[in-house]
Amino acid sequence: MKLNSVKRSLRLILVILFVIVIAFAYFYEDVLEAISHNVIINTAIVSMQIIGVIYISFSTISLMIGVTSWNKFTRMASSSSSNDIENLDRFPFQGAVKSLNGRISELVYEGPEIRNSILDKLKDSFSHRVSGADYLSGLLVGLGLLGTFIGLILTMGSIRESMDVVTSGSSDLSALLGGIAAPLGGMSAAFTASFLGLMGSLIMGLFAHLLSSTVDNIYFSVEDWAKTHADDFIGQIPGKNGSVSSIVGREATAGVSIQNNGLNAALLDLFNQFLSNQKTFENNQLKQIEGTDKLADFLDKLIQKQEQSVVSQNQSFNSMQSILGQIQSELIGINSVLGSIEGQQPILRSIQFELETANNALNAIDDHAVKISEIQNQTINAIDNVRNSTEQSRVALIEAIGGMNADRLQIVTSFNEVAKTLVELQSEIQGVRQQLLTIESIARTKTSDSEAVVKAIRQQNEALIECVGQMTSIRASIQS
Repeated sequence: MKLNSVKRSLRLILVILFVIVIAFAYFYEDVLEAISHNVIINTAIVSMQIIGVIYISFSTISLMIGVTSWNKFTRMASSSSSNDIENLDRFPFQGAVKSLNGRISELVYEGPEIRNSILDKLKDSFSHRVSGADYLSGLLVGLGLLGTFIGLILTMGSIRESMDVVTSGSSDLSALLGGIAAPLGGMSAAFTASFLGLMGSLIMGLFAHLLSSTVDNIYFSVEDWAKTHADDFIGQIPGKNGSVSSIVGREATAGVSIQNNGLNAALLDLFNQFLSNQKTFENNQLKQIEGTDKLADFLDKLIQKQEQSVVSQNQSFNSMQSILGQIQSELIGINSVLGSIEGQQPILRSIQFELETANNALNAIDDHAVKISEIQNQTINAIDNVRNSTEQSRVALIEAIGGMNADRLQIVTSFNEVAKTLVELQSEIQGVRQQLLTIESIARTKTSDSEAVVKAIRQQNEALIECVGQMTSIRASIQS
């Protein structure tokens, strides 16, 4: 029954190992993302988990081979005769019970001291497998706590920086978000390290418990078989390790009184040897008790470490809650800043509308400037025509000075018409000047960028005034 429970435990371990391997393969990207939050510690934790899975796999396979080998041996021993110990002694043990090769006769023939020594050696080989899983469980807890403390240290430092950003009154949204991202990064580093370490410790602890129960059942099975068959084999095989009573009987049948002293000496030696063996057995029992005490101390220390881990996890959780409260207050401040920015949106839209209106006004001024330029070109052409006609008239007067009196009335009439034309041109120029003054006033009220346009219009206005003055002087001179 014990070996049946051993097989069930080993199958359960293999199923758990298979599930872990599938989980690692399925959540591969998530594991890499968790490692990226705290590269050094999380990499060490995941590496220890992988090493633990490999170690447990080899230990489980070794125990399965050992259980199979021991089952074959027990079937062979039950089917063989009682005197066939030498054949049983040559049985090839494999796996975890490999240390029993060639020592079956010692388990059966020798006394309790040698049998207990062989069984203790077998138990030590079993305990090494369990102690490895226990050590990995404690190591994962320690690495998880170390990663948690490192993450908390980073969080505390970054919270100070983010508080400095908030208290400085800066409205830069990127700076505020950067100040919040740093504490969140420290918290993620702490939580991922704690999660990976705790999960690995729980799994390794489960493996250690299953392996411990498994190796205990294997050890008790071997011990029960050895104790059950030892007395039967000793009673059926003479001359190997006879009892003290058989030796006394053989010596008493001699009937020789001279050998009584030798028999008494032999009995005394055997008694002394028994006492020494008893003392050695007591020493071994004391060593076993010391080993049990050490194991109990180790379990107590492990329990204390687990309790310290729970306390530190609670402290970490409380500190994380306080940090989350601070971050929530910072988020409230950021929301208020965003609300103030949204409240300024109508002002920004009105400013944008005013800028668009000013731009449209500048475009209208440009159009008026183009029209004024066309009017100026027409005025210049008219002045050129007048100048050309004046030159022609002067040449005609010089050539026909003799007939000037006869033609004076006709010339005066033509010059009167020219004067009327100039008066009309002057009135048009005055209208253009009034338009320029209006455009100048509009440009001054709209934007400071139209100063150059105003100056140009003013210069053109002055040129037109000068031209009008010249035309007036020409008219006066013509009339005189």
